[in-house]
Amino acid sequence: MTNVHHAHNTTGFLAYIQAARETMCKKPTEKLVLLYHASNVNINGTYFKTYAEMSAETSLPISQLEYWNNQFKERGILSWTTGSGIHAKANTYRLNLKALRKYAEDRKAFMVNRTKEAKANAAERSKRYRNRKTQTEMVPVTV
Repeated sequence: MTNVHHAHNTTGFLAYIQAARETMCKKPTEKLVLLYHASNVNINGTYFKTYAEMSAETSLPISQLEYWNNQFKERGILSWTTGSGIHAKANTYRLNLKALRKYAEDRKAFMVNRTKEAKANAAERSKRYRNRKTQTEMVPVTV
């Protein structure tokens, strides 16, 4: 696994890709769209595409792209200007590296805590199971 501190030393467009790769996403489509944005940005974190181009390049329906773009926008990771004029109905996208790195760190912390909770819950279930099993073994059988 890549060290997060190393990612903060990475510069240029590779920093976007590395931050996206380190993000523990809830769904595969979230990861795909995040990596797609990161792999298209220039050194300034911007690029332009139409939804049709994005859909063709990711094999995702436009509705999924719109959904994840809006999710990233709410988190401050992505912003865009509609209809840049550079390309027919293309949006100009901007990926916020600082917000992306923060999201990656937050998701990692969430997943670590979730794993600890899951292990604790599993241990508690196992303990209850052993206690029940012990109690049923102690009950005398009457004939």
